[in-house]
Amino acid sequence: MTQDPEKESSSPPETLPDYLGLGILDSDSVVMSPDKISADYRLEHEVIYRVSIGDQNCQIMELLDGVVIATTSGYKTLRETFFHHLGSQPPQQSKRLERLFHEIADNRNIHVRYRSQPPYLYYPAGYLVCLRQPIVSSNKPIFDRLAEQLINVPDKTDLKLDSNREGIIFRLQKTDEVAVEHIMLADFSCALLHLVSSVDFLWESGVVPAEREYRLTVMDVSERPAGNISIYLGEPSRGFVTFSPIVTEGADLDLEKAKTLFRESSFQLLEGLKRDHFKIAKNQ
Repeated sequence: MTQDPEKESSSPPETLPDYLGLGILDSDSVVMSPDKISADYRLEHEVIYRVSIGDQNCQIMELLDGVVIATTSGYKTLRETFFHHLGSQPPQQSKRLERLFHEIADNRNIHVRYRSQPPYLYYPAGYLVCLRQPIVSSNKPIFDRLAEQLINVPDKTDLKLDSNREGIIFRLQKTDEVAVEHIMLADFSCALLHLVSSVDFLWESGVVPAEREYRLTVMDVSERPAGNISIYLGEPSRGFVTFSPIVTEGADLDLEKAKTLFRESSFQLLEGLKRDHFKIAKNQ
């Protein structure tokens, strides 16, 4: 796990940041004594972090529904303690983030992709999130209006537009042929603190089309590089069984080789799903 030196706060260790991950500092909870500072951080009305800062030891207690679910201590600064706290529980294993991801994605054309521990952590943000939206003819007018608002955003933690790059969508047809559609892929970003409001804003703007392959994808900012191929299940009722949106601008991508890789990987994915289905049916 590495820390991004350009993103870290320059605050001295004895100060309390205004926010920590998903929590906002509850100023009424701050208690100061000669050798310790303690405070709560809240997500809406719920305490999610209870922190204490001493001369040589800091502690973070994380709570969910009023129950302590994790404690990290033994480090000299709150920054260091926070990094170790997040590093000990990858996003896909966090009950709080699991709940959060369901909140933003359920019953919406939105997909959350957190496969492993992100390579960078940020203080006090925790994670920086990328919101990737395919741009096609149906949503381009809405995107153009949003882009004017979100290009120059002064608050680095708030939702902003980082790039809009050329890309493609591969679709594996039922005939096993690979169809290619040329699109644009817009990458927005925000701190974890603003994820819910940012997703709500984009969703309510109408920029997310109804088709599955044009859905909004939520992922760590480290997954933005061009050329990455991730495969998802398609909509057989519309003629395709898998798909993959790929940023091509800035990538050294051989289209024919990429199509072959996509096709073969799709076959492997579908075959694996068939085996899993057979195992489940056999055990029932």
